[in-house]
Amino acid sequence: MYRGLVWLVFENDPQGVGLMVKWDPNSISRGTKCFGARSSSLYPGSFPTGFMKWIQKMGWWGNKRIHLCAGAVDDEEADRVDVQRVCRPNKARKAGNEFATTANIIADGRDVPRPDESYDCVIIDPPYSKELAHALYNTKKEFGGIDAFAREGWRLVRPGGLVVCFSYAVAKRPAKNAELIAHWGIYQVPSVRWMTSLSVWQKPNKGDRGWIEVEE
Repeated sequence: MYRGLVWLVFENDPQGVGLMVKWDPNSISRGTKCFGARSSSLYPGSFPTGFMKWIQKMGWWGNKRIHLCAGAVDDEEADRVDVQRVCRPNKARKAGNEFATTANIIADGRDVPRPDESYDCVIIDPPYSKELAHALYNTKKEFGGIDAFAREGWRLVRPGGLVVCFSYAVAKRPAKNAELIAHWGIYQVPSVRWMTSLSVWQKPNKGDRGWIEVEE
């Protein structure tokens, strides 16, 4: 069993990547959480009611934030990226309706026109499958899995900052030095979708840490 982590400075390792090993699973925040299904915006696939307040309470937040695949997220102090200004679903019960996004940046969330390490927290909530991208947002051609968005989130987040991923699939480690600090299963009542994976990755401060195995 791994009991802890030690972080070293590597003079020949300017990226601060170092050596990666397993972490102590007991150090990861984990569990399941239930929310009400209906969101105040009624935008397809929105965060459940109370979700944003909960992640803020848990500390998975930052003063300078950006949402990738923002939809109608209610966070006026943050940058909000979406590929379109208006969502026109194909799904039968929503077909013909239009939903305005709250995006202030119209761009692909996998290629955001912002400099590296610009944010303290990147929150990612993409379409969970190609079928849902088509049915709920009419963005099948622009669909990308959670891993591509997580890598872009990693580029955008500052050292010490967080990448928060919300999807059916568990996001893969976005970089060798990414530290998983939380993994929760999120479900909703009444049920409107399967349990969703919430994973939170932290970027280490450059030059002061590197993974090594300390005890087995």
